[in-house]
Amino acid sequence: MAIRLALAGVVLIVVGVLDLGGIGPITAVAGAVALVAAGVVWSTTRRKAS
Repeated sequence: MAIRLALAGVVLIVVGVLDLGGIGPITAVAGAVALVAAGVVWSTTRRKAS
């Protein structure tokens, strides 16, 4: 799940930087939030596995 969320975040950032949807800044911020969320999910699942 964390990998998919991170990939979605990267795609959103790229779309935002290239301004493909016309709402570049919002899309880039959403991508950054998705990357942070992916990091939190990965960290949480890693701790539970240990």
